[in-house]
Amino acid sequence: MTDPTLTTPTPPSPEVVARLEGEAKVLAEKLAESNTRAGTLAQQIAALTTERDGFKTQVAELTPKAVRLVELEGTVTALTNEKHERNLIAELRGSGKLPGADELTLSGVLVKLHEQGQVNRFAADHKAEAAKALQIILEAAPGLTRPPTSGGGSPGARPTPAQPVRKSLVG
Repeated sequence: MTDPTLTTPTPPSPEVVARLEGEAKVLAEKLAESNTRAGTLAQQIAALTTERDGFKTQVAELTPKAVRLVELEGTVTALTNEKHERNLIAELRGSGKLPGADELTLSGVLVKLHEQGQVNRFAADHKAEAAKALQIILEAAPGLTRPPTSGGGSPGARPTPAQPVRKSLVG
C-alpha cells in the first residue's frame, strides 16, 4: 500500500535551476576571492611576524645599551651640575662682596637657597644667577659681607730680647 499523502517530488523548473546555478557560481567566485584574500593575509601576517621577531631581537640587544645610556646621562648631568656650581661659587667669591665667606660656607648657603627655590645652583648662566644670589645673601646673611677678624684674646707672651753676651774677666 502506498500512502496517498506522499507525493513524488517534481523536478524544479529550468528557471529555478538556472537561478540556483547562477547563485552557486557567484558564491563560488566569492569563496575563491575570500580564499585568495586569506592567503594574502596569511603571507602578510607571516611577514609581520618575522619583522616583529626582528624588532624583539633588536630591543633585546639595545636594552643593556639603554641602561648604560641612562647611567652615563646621570654622570654627565652630575658633572655638569658640579661645574656650574663651581662657576657660581667662583663668581660669588670673585665679586669681592663676600670676604668672610669661604667656599664651603658659600656652598652651604647655595644649597639652602636652592632647596628654598630662590636660586638655581646648577644654572648654566652663572653670572646672572650669582647676581641674583648675591642680593639674597646680602639681605639674608650680612655677616658674610664683613671681612674675617684676626683672632681675639690676649696677644700672648712678648718676645724678650736676648741678653748680651758677657765675657768673663777672669778667664
